Amino acid sequence: MSRVGFLTIGQSPRTDVLSDIQEYLKGLEIVEAGALDGLTREYIEANLAPRAGETLLVTRMRDGSEVIIAEERILPLMQERVRWLEEQGVEVIAVLCSGSFPEFECRVPVIYPDRLLKSFVTSLLSKGDVVGVIAPAPEQRSYIEEKWLEAVEEVALEFVSPYTGEKEEYVEACKRLAERKVKLVVLDCIGYSSQVKRLVREAVGKPVIATRTVLAAYLKELFM
Repeated sequence: MSRVGFLTIGQSPRTDVLSDIQEYLKGLEIVEAGALDGLTREYIEANLAPRAGETLLVTRMRDGSEVIIAEERILPLMQERVRWLEEQGVEVIAVLCSGSFPEFECRVPVIYPDRLLKSFVTSLLSKGDVVGVIAPAPEQRSYIEEKWLEAVEEVALEFVSPYTGEKEEYVEACKRLAERKVKLVVLDCIGYSSQVKRLVREAVGKPVIATRTVLAAYLKELFM
């Protein structure tokens, strides 16, 4: 049985993600690690929260609650977990976040969902198409916009937390995306579920690309 490492920027286990994509992972042994494993919320908020000029990321604690951290502050912790996953004998490591990360030092391949999403989306576009993107927090606007404009001509951004967002928030966001005549919608966070994907697709009437299912399908293709 192939062994695959899952590296979350929050706390493991990510039962919300694995339960949603279980059908893709048959025949795989999953080993999980989290950048925030073993840390209290008090420590995280005091030491890992974003400061001026730092990149804000949104993730999940083990109890399911949302927590906000700075990408720059968790990179060393992520590298430590990469080394631990290597020691567990995994064949590949999948990062459970769609942020743009530098390459980690690793003896096995590391899968970065951000790269998968961009490749998937750009293969579907024609000149002049607008890409809708739903991301967790409005404070991420410049970061998300800059990231996507490296790959596409135009983006329409909306923000709904995958951990605290209500159905009405998604519906309103989808109305605005439909008004922009988007070609498709990207759910730009591993936290968005298949249920949210279905809701957005019904509301916008366009294809919806979800981070967690794109990653899961990629893993299935690698190991099937």
